Amino acid sequence: MFYIVFLFIISNVFCKNQEQSIIYIRVDEELPLSTILFTTNNTITYRLFDTGRNHNSFVRYDSLNGHLLLARSLDREYLCSQRICSCTQCQLTIELIEWQIPYRLLQLILNIDDINDHIPTFSSKIYQFNLMENVPIGYEINLEQAHDADLNENSRINYELKYLYEKNNDGPFDIVTKINGGLTLKVIKEIDREERDHYEYELIAFDNGQIKRQSSTILYITIDDMNDNSVVLTETYIRLNISENTPVGTELTRINATDKDIGLNGKIHYSISNGLPSSSWMDYFRMSDSTGILTLVNPFDYESEQSYRLIIQVRDLGENSIAHFATIDIFITDENDNRPQAFITFVEPLINDSIISIRENTPIGQILAHISISDQDSGLNGEMSYRIEHGYDFIGIRMIDQKSFLLIIERLIDRENIHIQIDKFILIIQDHGQPSKILRLEYKIIIIDENDSPPVFNQSINCNIQINPSENESLG
Repeated sequence: MFYIVFLFIISNVFCKNQEQSIIYIRVDEELPLSTILFTTNNTITYRLFDTGRNHNSFVRYDSLNGHLLLARSLDREYLCSQRICSCTQCQLTIELIEWQIPYRLLQLILNIDDINDHIPTFSSKIYQFNLMENVPIGYEINLEQAHDADLNENSRINYELKYLYEKNNDGPFDIVTKINGGLTLKVIKEIDREERDHYEYELIAFDNGQIKRQSSTILYITIDDMNDNSVVLTETYIRLNISENTPVGTELTRINATDKDIGLNGKIHYSISNGLPSSSWMDYFRMSDSTGILTLVNPFDYESEQSYRLIIQVRDLGENSIAHFATIDIFITDENDNRPQAFITFVEPLINDSIISIRENTPIGQILAHISISDQDSGLNGEMSYRIEHGYDFIGIRMIDQKSFLLIIERLIDRENIHIQIDKFILIIQDHGQPSKILRLEYKIIIIDENDSPPVFNQSINCNIQINPSENESLG
């Protein structure tokens, strides 16, 4: 079954002699394969044009009826996690080219909309806590948040706490959602172990989708009997901005705490109780259990992860000690450690993968190649410029956008008037970081002769020829 996709033409961009149309197409993720995404003018022959982004693999083009069809499943969460598209606005760029001179490009930008296809999930079916009976009202226990792989409102999670085994749901705890995104279980009433030695709650997480999806986990809280002085933290929240090139072994920060007790009751123990992302934080951080110093144990990579959150548990070593918690948010700053990359599509195949052949009398405006560029760094480190450093002056650049351009013929070529028949062609792509990184592309260019000049004698020759024809013999 085919689906019709609503199209909205945003703009047409003209590049001197080169016309390019940009069409924005909005589609939901998880559409059936063979969905019609776009239909071209069937009087014009188009072909898919490889931009080097590997986006063409998601579609196929039916040249018989001009349909652009979905060839692979569009899972927005997968596309974002693999950095195939931006998570804030998931877009795939498909380019079609008119297979006739002039070669006009038709750029189709697919905006992939999220659907609420994921359920909020907890990493564990049950969480167990031990809590002293003398904890003050207002004391909070940090909880692990649920995760929803959807985006925007579909991933925004709300929580509900349900007291099990009691009809009135009137327990001594409540759930608190912090402004910074944290989740805690808060003591709202005095706790008496002699009255009850454990509590069991169902923590329900539901998203903000139009049709809400939910899941739950169990909180099992054991109340311990009576160390009358608890640990006091100097800071409960620390924010760090750290370069991705920070050396391994660097002390990133220190958690400071005091305890008025002596002996084991006053000896403080530090540990990382939890962190985000849950799959990678343990690879990068270690905390001294006696000093509270946080140390880097593996080099950062900004391109794979830009931030971490660590939950630090601090408690003394006495019996029935009360745990206190601090949060450390770590933001990684990008360094210019990636060189620009280029994806080149030549209209005519290269000779030996390195030689560009051009016929003389090639028309002005003829496209030689389409080039897409990228840089995995961010900010100025990821911004790029490009130029021709060496080559024939009849080759020029026509910009399509900030990350793609064309090599074209800018003036007529007369091979007989060119001094050098084989020349180097050097294209430079440079990012704007300090210091910048450069990609240098070098080819050879050969001008192929056309039979456009008649034979010419180098000089005139004067001679006298005497003919003595025989009688009755005709001349010629």
